[in-house]
Amino acid sequence: AQALQKDLAGLLVSRGIEPERVFSLELVDPNRLLGLAAGFLSGLGQVLSQALLLILIVAFFLAERGIRDHTFQPGGTAARVARDVRQYLIITALTGLGFAVVVYVLMLAVGTDLALVWAVLAFIMNYVPNVGIILSVVPPVILTLLELGWQRALVVLAGFLVLNFLVDNLIKPRYMQSGLDVPPLVGLLSLVVWAYLLGPIGAILALPLTIALRRVLQDADLAVPGLGLEPPA
Repeated sequence: AQALQKDLAGLLVSRGIEPERVFSLELVDPNRLLGLAAGFLSGLGQVLSQALLLILIVAFFLAERGIRDHTFQPGGTAARVARDVRQYLIITALTGLGFAVVVYVLMLAVGTDLALVWAVLAFIMNYVPNVGIILSVVPPVILTLLELGWQRALVVLAGFLVLNFLVDNLIKPRYMQSGLDVPPLVGLLSLVVWAYLLGPIGAILALPLTIALRRVLQDADLAVPGLGLEPPA
């Protein structure tokens, strides 16, 4: 552990960071860092495995053409669910890609390390409602603060907030149908529920699953207070 701490101190010095300030605040404990890294890799592995399982299930489901009922006919419930979810995923993917590209350029301009990592994180967290922006902005802001000072960290924070405002309030509403709008409170509740049921992958799929469920409830003529349901198109 001491050897690792010395190596880490040398890395901090090469980056212009005073090791005494970091170690005195106990922000960087080698054993703690190893534990955090192991936990992160374990969680990432679980997310990837769940995502792969979900992709396989959907692939087999779509490939099975022998099992059909009236809901899968043109204009049926499943067709409308697929249309809504597909539109949401496509628009979110495109806006997330644009968000990630701008984040990558911003990180390079500011001089923050691991620019590609933060861009990928921003793209993934774009699918997480409400708290995704917080999860994507905190790590690069902390790293920028340690490496380059509070002025550039503030630039990174402001850049993320401005980008998030433009995407969520100007770009997405312009291209999404009104039926895909989910109130912030419902989005937060869906995040909690689906993350509890499905784990990390549930947080990413919270809004698509909620949109699909709402369409099913609409077609079943069920009234769900607070969702602002409209008759199915």
